[in-house]
Amino acid sequence: MDQEISEKPMINETVGNERGVGSRSMLAARWIAAALFMLALGLILGLAIMGVFDLAYAVIELVWIDWNGIADVPFYPLIPATLAGVALTLIAFRYGKPERPMDSMGAAAKEAADEVEVRAAASGYSNGPRRPLPVRIADFLLPFAGGGPVGVAMGLVGFIMSGCAWAKRRVMSLCGKFGILAGEKDFSKRQKTLLYTIGIVGGFVGAAAVVELFGLGMVIPRVEAAPISLEAVGIGALVAVAGWVLGLAYVACAKLAKRLWEHANKAQRLLPLVCGIVLGVSMIFLPHVGLPGSDAYSSQLMGNWQEVGPAVLIATALVRTVLIAFLLNMGWSGGPFFPIVYCSICLGLGIAGAFGADAGTCVAAAVGAALVAFSGQPLMGVAALMCCPVESIPVIAVAVVIAAGIPRPKSLKGDFARRR
Repeated sequence: MDQEISEKPMINETVGNERGVGSRSMLAARWIAAALFMLALGLILGLAIMGVFDLAYAVIELVWIDWNGIADVPFYPLIPATLAGVALTLIAFRYGKPERPMDSMGAAAKEAADEVEVRAAASGYSNGPRRPLPVRIADFLLPFAGGGPVGVAMGLVGFIMSGCAWAKRRVMSLCGKFGILAGEKDFSKRQKTLLYTIGIVGGFVGAAAVVELFGLGMVIPRVEAAPISLEAVGIGALVAVAGWVLGLAYVACAKLAKRLWEHANKAQRLLPLVCGIVLGVSMIFLPHVGLPGSDAYSSQLMGNWQEVGPAVLIATALVRTVLIAFLLNMGWSGGPFFPIVYCSICLGLGIAGAFGADAGTCVAAAVGAALVAFSGQPLMGVAALMCCPVESIPVIAVAVVIAAGIPRPKSLKGDFARRR
């Protein structure tokens, strides 16, 4: 009798162990399923977002190279720019203005503490909280069709944020159905990191697939290396001051544009059209004041900048800077980063042509200083290496130090600087 009693706990323990092993195996299988699901979601998002990215450059090439060549009329820029302004104005009448100006995207993304805020920020920047996806895509592409000097990459951030929030909801719902967790709080930090990393890998795979199949529409202009010499550093120091002025001019114009937008009242929704007309007229006289600067049309300037003339190049840099600030704050979607880089390239080439200086030196100094002035962050000057070889680092470093050291008005600190 005692022996039978003593055997029962052993039997129960064995059954419990078997159930424990079975439940752990089932849980592992469910986690694998969740990971595969997250990988698939990331793949879909990568394909979609990179597809839209390439589509923007395809639109630019179609409208500004193919159709422009067919039309072959001097006033052609006014047509797509005005039509884009009309379309953006109609969208503004139907759905309202964007919630926040596009050039504050990076700072707002940092401020978004939870999914609700992320989705709100994404909707606000990526063209309004009530706008359906097709309208948001159209609102993203129209500025490029219209020749807007706005950046492609920053305009995609809203889609990326919305996509991440969507993927998170999908995987959370799946995990709840699988019994992996009852709510988000049941996820450990390690588990979240694992799932999100898997999703990111899927996104990169999807993006790489699009690039492999269709190529990368983005064309980043490059200049020759600045010579390593005291003369080059001295010239770079002088050009850096001009680059600093250009970057600060953008900040000042953006501030002015925001105030005009706020005081426009009912006329706000007509401002995208006004901006389109002004842009079109400007491009008739200065063809390179429009477009992102990272496209095939803009890259044509790099091959014949000596023929354009220093005055035209410097005027292009100044007018383009003003247009970027006003367009981005008056209903045109996009970002300012690479368009500002292209402004700086035009400024550097113009100064090089005017004074017979080395083009690589002038561009490196102008870009490095302008990025520091525009952002308020000295480290941003490193981004000048996108269009300058590593041999230009000494000139870039001098430009960054000068731009960071020049006192600037407190009211013109820039969006990045205010949130350091």
